[in-house]
Amino acid sequence: MKKILMVVLASLLVISGLAFARGDQEARKVLVVIFDGTQWDKIETLYTSGSTPNLARVGSLHHLTTNQDCFGSGASYQCMSTETRPQHATMLTGCLADVHGTFDNSVFKFIPDGLTVYEQIEAHDASIKTAHLVSKRRQIGMTLFGNITTDVDVFYASKVKPKLIADLAISQIHRWWNGDFFIVAHFRIPDVIGHRHGINSKQYLQAIIKNDVQLGRLLQALEQHGIRDETQIYVLSDHGFGYPRPFDHNNSPNTFIVSNDPVVTDLMMEDVAGILLANFGIQPPDCGQ
Repeated sequence: MKKILMVVLASLLVISGLAFARGDQEARKVLVVIFDGTQWDKIETLYTSGSTPNLARVGSLHHLTTNQDCFGSGASYQCMSTETRPQHATMLTGCLADVHGTFDNSVFKFIPDGLTVYEQIEAHDASIKTAHLVSKRRQIGMTLFGNITTDVDVFYASKVKPKLIADLAISQIHRWWNGDFFIVAHFRIPDVIGHRHGINSKQYLQAIIKNDVQLGRLLQALEQHGIRDETQIYVLSDHGFGYPRPFDHNNSPNTFIVSNDPVVTDLMMEDVAGILLANFGIQPPDCGQ
């Protein structure tokens, strides 16, 4: 894969100072856990009531807003949907739809070569192990991330339950604990449960709690090898749920992020990739925005 040009822009000065904010230390062990389709007010209720103890162990709850403006112009119209494909494309590139080319779950293409965080990590240091472990094969498997299959060490995309994704991530932690790694583990619930039962159902809340249980297993694996404190952990979602109707998320930009990374606060989705890359001393790409 071709390396893309990395430039330092004035608008990215905050990102360039992230290593300093962490005490000038690169983490180089990063675990990203995605709870697909998690609505902000639902996760906030569970978090504050103590129903997600493992999430609370990771860090404080912050607001994450998905980008709906495709071009960074601040236009009031919505052209980038709060759906799985476009929001994962933005999350894992730092770019908006005019660059990565995915506007919604129907209008999409391969993310352009060299743009994802995986490819940038590989170009920076090929010794860093990377894994893309996702449980929505159609949306965020080969059809969107097909260009990274030869760049990542492990590429897995299948319609499976969170436990299997956690099992795969734990397996990689056991293999890679003594080196540097970047692992993304995607859980397809509560999104699919919301489509089936609605956001106000007990099943939707229970799905989030089930994700928290799997998160606990991931934390335990890190602790087993004594690398919990040196691993930067990010737990977040791609979009909210329940608006404008209880069974969908066509206009649901409000979700969450929790991390032990001290630089994490309330964010926009396009900010996430830069924060992930800063752990490895990498500047985010120039998205032309």
